[in-house]
Amino acid sequence: MTQMQRTFKRKTVDLDLDISMRELGQPQVVPIKKILDLSYGGIKILSNHKIDINADIAITIKLDDYKLKFIGEVKRCETNDNQNYEIGIQYITISRKNLNKLYQLLK
Repeated sequence: MTQMQRTFKRKTVDLDLDISMRELGQPQVVPIKKILDLSYGGIKILSNHKIDINADIAITIKLDDYKLKFIGEVKRCETNDNQNYEIGIQYITISRKNLNKLYQLLK
């Protein structure tokens, strides 16, 4: 498998955020344990649920009085030593307003 070139620098985050995720077309919310890193191009999360590669998902991150929402596509889903999944998601639909909020988180 060849490595894709990253367009944006990733930032490791240690934020206690309320985050939820669900696969598009599916009613159930998939638990997310933690955000591992963020960038302007995507997000890496930790979950105890496997998500299929290329699955489209909706993610909501609650920030105080604002909900940052976007649609993403799963690019990676790998198990780690603790039997959890590290899931790499590329944004495919995100509003300019949400990109501005993301910028505030990353600076």
